[in-house]
Amino acid sequence: VAMISMLYGFVIPGVNNPFDHNPGTNWIDFPLWLGVPLTLLWYVGMMNAINFLDGLDGLLTGVAAISSLFLFVISVVHGNPVVALVVVALAGSALGFLPYNFNPARIILGDAGSLFIGYVFATVSIIGASKTAIAISVVVPLLVLALPVLDTAVAIVRRARSGKRITEADRGHFHHQLIFRFGLNVRQAVLLLYAVCFVLGAVALAFSGEFTHVFRHAT
Repeated sequence: VAMISMLYGFVIPGVNNPFDHNPGTNWIDFPLWLGVPLTLLWYVGMMNAINFLDGLDGLLTGVAAISSLFLFVISVVHGNPVVALVVVALAGSALGFLPYNFNPARIILGDAGSLFIGYVFATVSIIGASKTAIAISVVVPLLVLALPVLDTAVAIVRRARSGKRITEADRGHFHHQLIFRFGLNVRQAVLLLYAVCFVLGAVALAFSGEFTHVFRHAT
């Protein structure tokens, strides 16, 4: 899937420097030899990170909805209608599916659903990064999606240190630890992680400098 997308031009062309607010200098171009492998890594990493998060009823669906809504706000203020349209459609789909997927789930996403969500997030990040120097950089989606990304990174390190294959399933993910170590039930663990995702989305919004713009638009 990643290779097909790259053939159609979805390659990370560069990234915004979040510490440089000068539109003329804050864009860092990637040469093709760097952009292609980074794009492949981004697709594979994001899709698997999202897939790994689908371990509790309603968890991934809710996180996808929250993350999509934050990306929608940032996209609208940045003037990026393509990304805004895609992520608001994903948010609407996730919110519509959530009542059937929340604990106890009547319908599950499965690998097809979770990998598709990961693919959408990876793709809109590349679209946003390819528009203008003030567009969404890869840094902002990483902040919005920090929960699955960090969970996957910790899982890889944990499995490598214990001599396991990094693809081997276990119960060491954040959501599992909330249940088996801290004694939360499934609904409590999911709602807590929703709150964490919301906070991370707010941090991404602040990091991209959008609180000021949102306030101005609201007033």
